[in-house]
Amino acid sequence: MKSRIMLRSIIISLSAAWLVFECAGQASAQPPASSVAELPKVNTVTPVKKGIAQKTEQPGRIEAFLSAPLYSKSSGYVQSVKVDIGDRVTGPKYDAIGTETSPGQPLVVISAPEVEEQLRQSEAKVLQAKADARQAEAAILVTRAVLRSATTQVDLARANTQKADADVKRWQSEYDRVTALAQSNAVTAKVTDEAEQQLRSAEAGRAAASAMIRSADAKVAEGEAGVAKAQADAEAVKARLAVAEAEQRQAAVMVGYLTLRAPFDGIVTSRTVDPGRLVHAPNTHQNMPLLTVVQATTVRLFVEVPESESILVENGGKATIKIPAIPGETFAGTVTRTAWSLESSNRTLKTEFDLPNEHQKFRPGMFAQVELTVAERKDAIVIPRAAVLTTAGTPSCLVVGTDGLIARREIQLGLRTPLEVQVISGLKIDDQVIASNASAFKEGQRVAIASKN
Repeated sequence: MKSRIMLRSIIISLSAAWLVFECAGQASAQPPASSVAELPKVNTVTPVKKGIAQKTEQPGRIEAFLSAPLYSKSSGYVQSVKVDIGDRVTGPKYDAIGTETSPGQPLVVISAPEVEEQLRQSEAKVLQAKADARQAEAAILVTRAVLRSATTQVDLARANTQKADADVKRWQSEYDRVTALAQSNAVTAKVTDEAEQQLRSAEAGRAAASAMIRSADAKVAEGEAGVAKAQADAEAVKARLAVAEAEQRQAAVMVGYLTLRAPFDGIVTSRTVDPGRLVHAPNTHQNMPLLTVVQATTVRLFVEVPESESILVENGGKATIKIPAIPGETFAGTVTRTAWSLESSNRTLKTEFDLPNEHQKFRPGMFAQVELTVAERKDAIVIPRAAVLTTAGTPSCLVVGTDGLIARREIQLGLRTPLEVQVISGLKIDDQVIASNASAFKEGQRVAIASKN
């Protein structure tokens, strides 16, 4: 009896041990649900292919397209001021080839008698130089007539020389004949002497004719020198006339400066002069202009783009412009030109917009707020900006693998917006990128994806 009870106890103990072993094996094969719930949860996004535009918002200032401060070129007293601030003025007119057909509107007249006297004096010098020029031309005519007369004397002297040569030959022949006859006593000694005298007379005549040729040649040379001198005198007189005319033109220009005229169609924006005031030619940059005229049918909008975005600015870039002084309106503009080089003082790029202003809403001196699209890309790979981490200047993001482990990916960034960035390289289109609070996680950590976007 006791042995049966002991055997039954042993069997019950073995059965209980087997049941404990089975339960333990099942527990180790299936982890409790509470262990999954304990993994950190993350929100992920996949990179999106879409268009992205990087913009910069900067303050700007409006200036006139043309601005001309007007100064007095000569010293004198202001005789009259014909305009005031706010007046519209008319500039000079030009034909198709750029020749001025009518001057600009008179704005200020200055009295300077000494300048006007210089003009009259230069005009008198021109008249005197013109008279000297006419006299020099007449002198050329006279010397040429003298040269022609000397040339005629040379021709006459040569003709006389030829006649004298003929006479010498004739009387030489006669003298030879008579000498032969005298040897045969056919003629008297008196006849021989007369023939000899005639020969000597002919020879003297020939010598005189030769001297006349030399004298006539000398007169020709003198006449040629006289013509050359007269021509040189005429050239000198012409040069003096040119100088006098240049001085006259200069004096006329200085007289013209006594009337300040509108340089172009525009508006007078400043006036610092009244009639009777003594004005001087500007000798330093500190002189105040008498008037300032601006042209504002088109205005310039200046924007300083920071160095970090300057390389992206190109002509033709689009912008949205708001003017605080014109609330409720938005204007469109495009980049017209840039300075290309950065300002050394603030490391910014001067960027200009030319804005049509026929409505005259834009006024020089106004401030503007400009949203400039510095670059735009289509079909870019884009992720949220909050997903980007920067370590030692290198951008990266955290990617969750299929096994739930986090991996760090270094990426190359392109365009940026306040909420998104373009990824040029480093990510695949189906990567699960931690979209928010990425700095709270580290590489190799196991996480659970709470939501995917």
